[in-house]
Amino acid sequence: MNSINVGKKIFLAGIFLLPSALGLSSIFFILSSFISIKHNFKVLIKDKFNLYLITASILFTIISFFHAIKFNFISLESIDSPNLDLKSMSWDPSVSFLGIANWVLIFFFVFIGCQSYLGSNRDRKAFSKWLIIGSFPVLITGFGQYWLGWYGPFEILNGFIKWYLKPIHAENFGLAGLFSNQNYTGCWLNIILPFSLSFFLENNNSKRKKIISIVFLLILALAISLTGSRNALLGMFLSIPLVLETTAFFWLFFLIFVFTIFLIFLSKENLSNLFPNELFENILPESILIKLKADTYIKYSQTRFDIYTFAINMISQSPFLGWGAGSFSIYNYLSLGSYVGHPHNLILDLAFNYGAIICLVVFGFIFYILFNSFKSIYFDKENKVTNYNEKIFEKAWWTSFFILLLSQMFDVQYYDGRISISFWALIAGLKMILQEKQQNSAQVISK
Repeated sequence: MNSINVGKKIFLAGIFLLPSALGLSSIFFILSSFISIKHNFKVLIKDKFNLYLITASILFTIISFFHAIKFNFISLESIDSPNLDLKSMSWDPSVSFLGIANWVLIFFFVFIGCQSYLGSNRDRKAFSKWLIIGSFPVLITGFGQYWLGWYGPFEILNGFIKWYLKPIHAENFGLAGLFSNQNYTGCWLNIILPFSLSFFLENNNSKRKKIISIVFLLILALAISLTGSRNALLGMFLSIPLVLETTAFFWLFFLIFVFTIFLIFLSKENLSNLFPNELFENILPESILIKLKADTYIKYSQTRFDIYTFAINMISQSPFLGWGAGSFSIYNYLSLGSYVGHPHNLILDLAFNYGAIICLVVFGFIFYILFNSFKSIYFDKENKVTNYNEKIFEKAWWTSFFILLLSQMFDVQYYDGRISISFWALIAGLKMILQEKQQNSAQVISK
């Protein structure tokens, strides 16, 4: 067995452990990436996509040095925060060096390192299968927490592996399982949902597989609903038309329209009189009902629009360097007198932390791959090589990343290592799909 096959087994073990044992999974990712980079160094180092991210990594490091030189330590005492038991806040510019671990190290150990293990449809399907199987603990602990009162946190190896399982109460009212809160769980479940849907839609003659697939899909949909996460619910609605054939795209807009009308309907007292509130209370899980009640948001002093406006204003004042990783809550409190942990938008978060230039570099790269892979997967008329099952699976891969990226526009779960690793592994897969299709097209043209 050669080294790359060993690396692939280690990589898949890392995928399997990712949702339940991040620390151990990270070790497997690092080992498999070293094997991949060593085995394919000349190929990887010449790849324009990889060189682009290496350049971005250098920019991250330079900007972090400027933060350490230019910015001062900030400490605030006697914080008045109705949302958190918070008495003081502090920020050190050296945090910017720690912050680049969420970007630079991920570039190398996930995006560059795992390309060798995602080069074919078969490899990518193996990735998705182990990702789904590894998510069973998320579902089991989630249902156990929600219905059976399983509460933690549970720690192994002195906290090296930690499952949260927080008690469900007014502040933590949705299914979360081994994640820190229900929004992270909903985000994770939306990553695996399109893959689960593609396995159900595959052309095969096995009734047993069809039954298992539909049962798992129903369990997954129930778990997503019980999180009460609006991002997760929207992602679940969008996944179906995106995985289906292109002709089903009108369902995307139809579902958005219905979902929007539904939210407006619940907020209008004169319309809600047509249907008694008890009807919704009997149908919808409590985790969703709480999210739809206006009283839930009274405690928040800033709306999403207020947060975005503040972030954009601050970015405009320091577009080249940003304000330093993890500093948003400090500056927001100094300016507006309320605690908000982050900008609730990954693009704004990166621009605020490291400047608009590096943000354009990173997200320009992401959107380039997203757009071109979309064209190749959904509207490729020249390449006739891909069969139906492969086509459905490619759409599922694109959908999984798109829904994940979309969720980062309204909240930021990226800084959970499980989410960020999945984020860049999916981009790496899209890059390999794009590369594979370009090679197939070139072969067709040459013939």
